[in-house]
Amino acid sequence: MKKIALMALAAITLAACGSNDEAKPLPAAQSATEGAVRIAYIDVDSLQNKYVYFQEAKVQFDQKMQQHHTVLQQKEQALQSMQNSIQQRMQNGQINSQQQYEAEMRKYQQQQQAYAQYAQQAEAEMAQEQNAFNQSLMDSINNFLADYNKTKKYNVILNKATTIYIDKAYDITNEVVAGELVVMLTGIRLPSSIIGMLLLTLLLQLGWVKLEWVRGLTDFLIANLGFFFVPPGVALMCYFDLIRAEWFPILAATVVSTVLVLVCTGHTHQMVTSGEKRLSRKMKKHKSKKS
Repeated sequence: MKKIALMALAAITLAACGSNDEAKPLPAAQSATEGAVRIAYIDVDSLQNKYVYFQEAKVQFDQKMQQHHTVLQQKEQALQSMQNSIQQRMQNGQINSQQQYEAEMRKYQQQQQAYAQYAQQAEAEMAQEQNAFNQSLMDSINNFLADYNKTKKYNVILNKATTIYIDKAYDITNEVVAGELVVMLTGIRLPSSIIGMLLLTLLLQLGWVKLEWVRGLTDFLIANLGFFFVPPGVALMCYFDLIRAEWFPILAATVVSTVLVLVCTGHTHQMVTSGEKRLSRKMKKHKSKKS
């Protein structure tokens, strides 16, 4: 029974960490000979409906697009109001000379030109945001596929949208989103990698996974931890516009979270230390009573 539970939890952990090595039935053309070209494809349209990363990023992207449209609409309404005001004042006799009319029209034309320039700039920024969003999605997929293909050894992985016809047996879309399986099933809004670590911690606490089994790998990862911050650090270059627009909330969240981590870590260390001291004293008293 214990072995069965261990195997089940280990399977969930592997799924949560984003790997799925389950064998997939391959068409005869793919498996007929050892040297045959191995081909697979993903359906990006279907992926968008299942991929948690895409859904979260899409919400942020839509919010930014809505902000652009709102500002454009406000400026357009202000321009229209200015035009209506000029017409209304002409009808009321408040603008009663050619010079006044020309002065008002010059102001209106300046505002109109400023609006056109802003609209053009906003359109370029929205296009840039769209490209950055699409690129971040493809980078996320490509990063997964690079790890995924280390064991699968496909020669070609296609996007279904670029093909005319391809057998469904080559579809690996569900395997791409397998790393998000626990998140989708439970609704827990945590990255699947975090859930995988929590499950591994549970297995270690239950003693179903021995520390010696993972110590070598974890020591290596911790010793080279700084290296793993390089990719997300470089990826920040794609979000300079967002950082510039939202720098204060980002700074506030960073400062507050850092302080909370320090406080919680300090209190936890004090609690553990005092608990160990009390346990040590009790053990000494117990030994002295026996002697």
